[in-house]
Amino acid sequence: MSRNKLKTVCGTIALIVFAFILFHSLYWLYCYNFITGVLYCYMYPNWMLLLNSVIGTVGVCLSIFLLKRKIRFKLFAIIAVSIFILSCISFVMVW
Repeated sequence: MSRNKLKTVCGTIALIVFAFILFHSLYWLYCYNFITGVLYCYMYPNWMLLLNSVIGTVGVCLSIFLLKRKIRFKLFAIIAVSIFILSCISFVMVW
């Protein structure tokens, strides 16, 4: 597999993962604040959902920059992995 295809595949996978993180955080933020009549056994704090929304937005932008060849793959990999680990830790930390 050539380097350009590898960058495209990694960028697309990262775009999907970070878009899911963004969608998940915004969906639960909406559900917690605007849907009434539902009793949740456990709720993430709003600051945690907003933090993960920001992380998802940064990740989506970073993936788009990689797909448009605005940044190098090594810089993308370092930032994307650290952002993904931060997001996973923030979700697990609340439990």
